[in-house]
Amino acid sequence: MEALEFSKENQGAENPLALILQKEYLDEPEPNKYVHVMEQRITEWPVEFLNRPRRNPNTIPDFLSPGAPSNRLEILRGLI
Repeated sequence: MEALEFSKENQGAENPLALILQKEYLDEPEPNKYVHVMEQRITEWPVEFLNRPRRNPNTIPDFLSPGAPSNRLEILRGLI
């Protein structure tokens, strides 16, 4: 968390980001319409996202399930 401390102590510094290699992910081409994409990409995440539980093979299917709760984003946050 040295980068976070640095960004807070130095005026004009931006919050640090983590580069993440995703082998599959959810795309949201329009609000509340999600698509499961099965290809690799590198994306930037805020560092605090790294504190969330790791996704497992069921995370995306559970998120897309017709029986998912209305607050389905909680699945990705590891809260459900």
